[in-house]
Amino acid sequence: MKKMNLIGAFICFGVILSADRIVQATTYAYIADSIANTVTVIRTSDRAIIKSIPVGNSPRGIAVSPQGNNVYVANEADGTVSVIRTSDHTVSDTVRVGNSPRGIAVDPDDVYVYVANYADNTLSVITTFDDDENEVSAIIPVGAGPYGVEAGVDGAYIYVTNTLDHSLSIIRTDDYTAMDSLGISPTGIAASPDGKYLYFSNSDSNTVSVIHAVDNDDDDDLVIKDHTFAATVPVGNNPTGIAVVGEGAYVFVANSADDTVSVIQTSDNTVVQTIAVNDNPYGVSAPMNGNFVYVPGAGETISIISTEDYSVTEYKPVENASLIAFGHFIGGRPPKVPEDLAVEETGTTQIDLSWVDTSFDELGFKIKRRLDAEDTFTLVATVGPNITTYSDTGLEKNTYYRYIIQSYNEASNSSFYSPVYAHTDDEEDDSGLGCFVGNMISKMDQTGMLITSWALIFSVTGIFSLIVGIFQKQNQPAPIRIKNKNRENRI
Repeated sequence: MKKMNLIGAFICFGVILSADRIVQATTYAYIADSIANTVTVIRTSDRAIIKSIPVGNSPRGIAVSPQGNNVYVANEADGTVSVIRTSDHTVSDTVRVGNSPRGIAVDPDDVYVYVANYADNTLSVITTFDDDENEVSAIIPVGAGPYGVEAGVDGAYIYVTNTLDHSLSIIRTDDYTAMDSLGISPTGIAASPDGKYLYFSNSDSNTVSVIHAVDNDDDDDLVIKDHTFAATVPVGNNPTGIAVVGEGAYVFVANSADDTVSVIQTSDNTVVQTIAVNDNPYGVSAPMNGNFVYVPGAGETISIISTEDYSVTEYKPVENASLIAFGHFIGGRPPKVPEDLAVEETGTTQIDLSWVDTSFDELGFKIKRRLDAEDTFTLVATVGPNITTYSDTGLEKNTYYRYIIQSYNEASNSSFYSPVYAHTDDEEDDSGLGCFVGNMISKMDQTGMLITSWALIFSVTGIFSLIVGIFQKQNQPAPIRIKNKNRENRI
C-alpha cells in the first residue's frame, strides 16, 4: 500500500484517487433472482444493496472473473449469458449459447468462459475480446445433463459434471479433447486453490467425491494425474453447491433436501461440522480470503456463515424472490503483484527477503517456500499491508530454497512474482562472495539466462574463496586481526 505521506501529498495537490482504485478493495456478492430475472449486487462489508441488474430469463449460474472486471450470468430460460461490467454494474453484452445453460466458469486468464448447456449435452466456449465483444468460439460435446463447470487453476483443463449419465467430463483446453469420464451423479464442483484436488457433490448418493487431479512436475507445471478417487465423504441429503474455503482447508457443501451445510476438513476428508441454514440451500460461495460463506436458498433468504465460529446470520436482500445462485458468485478485483522480490542469505539458518509493494488495497502478502528438490510450495508466512521485508529463520544450512510471493485482499490473490532462489551457508563465511554470486544467479534465472547449475557455480565459488583465504592468511602478519566490517552486509 502507498505510505501515508504519499496519500497526504495527493490530498495537498488536489489529486483524488480514481473510482477504479476504490472498486479494487471491495468484495461483492452477485445473487440471481429467477423470479424477477435480475442479479442483486451486495457489498459484503456492510451488506448494502448496490444495484439490481436486469438480465435474461431465469438466471442461475454466475461466475465472477478472476480479475473482477466482469460477471457472467447463465440465463436458463432463454439460452443466453449476460455480461455484467463491474465498473458500473451494467450489462455490456448478451451472448447466445445452447439450451438451458446452468453452470458457468471463467478460465484463470480471463480469456474464456465455459457454459454447461443442460438440454443440449454440450459446453459452449465464449472468447472474451472485450466486455462488450464476446462470441462463442467452440461447442464441445459432453455427457448427459451437464450442470457444474470448473476451470483448472492453470487453464489446461475444464471439468464438467453430467448429472444424467453420472459422469465427470475432463476436457483438455489445447484441443478440446475429452480425456476421461467418471463420477457418481455429480452436480456442483470446485477445485482446491493449488489445483491438485477436485471436489464434487453427488446428489443421488449424498456424498462428495474427492479426486486427485494434477500434480507438479520438476518445472513447477501442473501435470495431469490418472484422476483416481482420493476419498468419498458422506454428507447431507441432495448436496448441490460446493465451495473450497480457507486456502483449501475446508469444503462447504449445501444439502438442499435437509437444509444444512456440511463442512469437510480436507486434511483428512471428514465432516467436522453440520450447520442448519435456510430452506432449500442451493449455491455456496466465499471470497478467497474472507471469513464468511454465502448460502442462498430457493426463497428470499441468504444464510451467511462465519467461518470462525460457524454462526449463521439470515439476510433478506429482497422480498418475494427466488435466490438461485450457483457457482463462484462472490468476488472482486485482486491487488497488484508485488515486484522485485530479492533474497539476502544472512547465515547458515536465515534468508532475508525484500520486495516492492505496488498496490493500494492489499490486506497483506503471502510468502511461500520450497526446497529446490521439492515439488510443492508451502505457505511459510503471511505479513500485513505496507510490509516489504521478511526474515525466514530456522532453515537448514547449505540448502537451496525457492521463494514466491503474492499480495492479497479479501476478494482474491494477486498472481505470484517469479520464483527466486537462495542458498544458506555451509558455515560462517566472511568473504561475501557467495552473496554476490547467489544474487546474480537469482537475477539470471528470472530472465531465462541461467546456463549452469547452482552446484557447479557454488563449487567454483567455494574453491576460489578457499584459495583467496589461504593466500590472505599466509600474507597477513600473525599478531594482527582485522574484523570484517562488511559482515553485516553479506548474503
